Amino acid sequence: LGTETFMGRKCEMVSVLGVKSWIYMGVVLKSEGNLLGFKSNEIATKFEENCTLPSSTFNPPSDVQYTEPK
Repeated sequence: LGTETFMGRKCEMVSVLGVKSWIYMGVVLKSEGNLLGFKSNEIATKFEENCTLPSSTFNPPSDVQYTEPK
C-alpha cells in the first residue's frame, strides 16, 4: 500500500485479509481491520530502538522445571 509515518517512523503499509498494518523494521506498530466480523485495532504506545536490557531479562523464572520428551 506504500509508506506512511507513524510514531515518527516511516512504516511500510500492508493489507492482508482486510487487516491494514503499519510495519517498521519487521515490527507491527499499528494494525486495524475487520476480519470475519470482528473489528480489531492495535496501536503501539511506546517503541524504543537500540535500548539496552540486562541479560537477566531473558532468564526463565527459577520455579520452571524442564523435562526431556519421551
